[in-house]
Amino acid sequence: MFINDDSRRILIEWISNEPFCSAKAVVAKTSALIGNHYHREKNEKFLLLAGKAKRVVIGDVERVNILAPEVFDVPKGTHHSFELEPDSILLGVADKPHDTNDEIRSS
Repeated sequence: MFINDDSRRILIEWISNEPFCSAKAVVAKTSALIGNHYHREKNEKFLLLAGKAKRVVIGDVERVNILAPEVFDVPKGTHHSFELEPDSILLGVADKPHDTNDEIRSS
């Protein structure tokens, strides 16, 4: 991740040399669990752009109290979940478009 901060703006470059075909933005309205699933076919990358994640689980790795900006790589087949504080913004990109049949919920 590259960050350039000057008097005009903050520039965050969080993807380079990676193909993707879909992008999404998640704005947390409440403190709630986002994700809690995995994909058989889709690789994803996320950027916590603003706010705080109380808890992030990607595969067997659990992290807590993460402040923006932070990048998370999620290879296909990897369980992932984000517990965001209200008003946090999580951006995501993927190498395949959204497919409900490829979203496998975790118990």
